[in-house]
Amino acid sequence: MKILVLHGPNLNLLGHGAGDNPNWSLEAVNHAIEEQAASLGLQVKILQSNHEGVLIDALHAERLWADAVVMNPAALAHTSYALRDAIAAVAKPTIEVHMVDVRRREPWRRRSVIKDVCVARVIGKGIDSYLIALRSLAGAKPAQIPRAASRSAVAPRHRKLRTGDTLASSARKTIGRRAGSPSPNASSPPLSRSAVTAKSAGLEFVSRAMVRQKIADRLGGKLTASGLATWARRHWLEVQRGAPAESGYRELLEDCLQSLVVSAMPPSQLSEDQLLDLMTQLE
Repeated sequence: MKILVLHGPNLNLLGHGAGDNPNWSLEAVNHAIEEQAASLGLQVKILQSNHEGVLIDALHAERLWADAVVMNPAALAHTSYALRDAIAAVAKPTIEVHMVDVRRREPWRRRSVIKDVCVARVIGKGIDSYLIALRSLAGAKPAQIPRAASRSAVAPRHRKLRTGDTLASSARKTIGRRAGSPSPNASSPPLSRSAVTAKSAGLEFVSRAMVRQKIADRLGGKLTASGLATWARRHWLEVQRGAPAESGYRELLEDCLQSLVVSAMPPSQLSEDQLLDLMTQLE
């Protein structure tokens, strides 16, 4: 498999800024990527640019060579609809990665405009964000890798695209329970019209209280790590496909569910403190 790895603006200065991890230089990142690719039998081409157009040109130029793309768009993730259109146009499976947890940034920088045309997203794992993406691509058979959405399939901005299955979970055994209609508890908001619609369609209305309870079950030993990941995977896919979610919290719920999807994998396994931190974010 041939993978195009793209680094966005300012990543050439990794490790040199105030408060930066000194081990996170671009040279160190590229070295780790090349070592991981060699161990997995992958071919990689790596490019960093501070210019949106150069990244778009690279996607165009390498579209016949690359089987998939791993991209850290940096700040362009929050602003570049041109980059979003380029990913959709070349229609290669693309994984968006960020070394830091972008959910902790200013609200306007939490939303990724390219997320809906990527097949997966890995955030907050440092250099391992890139390596998890490579392992996910290498571990999936070509037929199991969902394609990026084509330009004609790009939905209006107010709708969510179907981004496909999580790559690394394609071979994982499904052990989650079937969707039901949980009874509301004291911390759950009253059922809204979208919740009623979800129930009538046989879907669970995804809320912060529901996700907090599942994390609490995991911390209390009532749910295994793989069970939590399988449950999160199903609901993350439903939300991505447009299933109703708690009003005003769809983006947060998507990100938290995606973190739980990969939480059972050793490279990205969440500690108890990290699970508690997710619960805090969902309050």
